[in-house]
Amino acid sequence: MSKIHHKKKQKAIRVSAVFVLIGVIGIGFFQLRTRIYCALSNLNSQQVSYDSIQIAQVIDGDTVELANHEKVRLIGIDTPELYDSDKLFRDAAESGVPAHVISVLGKQAHLFAQQLCERRTVKLEFGTERKDKYGRLLAFIFLEDGRMANEEIIKAGYAFAYLRFPFREDYRVRFREAEKTAKQNKAGLWKGDPGLSLLEKIYR
Repeated sequence: MSKIHHKKKQKAIRVSAVFVLIGVIGIGFFQLRTRIYCALSNLNSQQVSYDSIQIAQVIDGDTVELANHEKVRLIGIDTPELYDSDKLFRDAAESGVPAHVISVLGKQAHLFAQQLCERRTVKLEFGTERKDKYGRLLAFIFLEDGRMANEEIIKAGYAFAYLRFPFREDYRVRFREAEKTAKQNKAGLWKGDPGLSLLEKIYR
């Protein structure tokens, strides 16, 4: 092997080694950055006080967004779908109620929830599970006057008591009774046709 060829080979090896080293450093930096980000996110989550936090906006009748941008799904209630989605069209197919009609009912539930708690300072009480599969917090939301938003939405006739999943038994009793009373009094969406009665079978 000639000296020139040998030198070229050594140079190629050194260049390859440099690229490998750069790659290792890059991977290490990425992993470190990821760990730092996760640590900061956890720290931020721990620093949030859910005993007093503002609702920035109401997304739909049973979901809100907090001032820290976390989304909260209200436990134990279910309102008609507001936005176009697979669930909206599935509910329409199963109930026989047109999707646009369900969406109108969802809009009314959304407006009631907005009036009830948007821009309000609230307290969150968590259930047995902290988050759902979509990453939303699962909570009971208490207004400053002590009323529970979950219960108030059912009581006003804009949501079903959604009891498929376990949560505090005393709250389950209250939600069931609130729905029964709203239905008997034809409150909110229980009055008129179409109303919640047409969707009842699919929200159980």
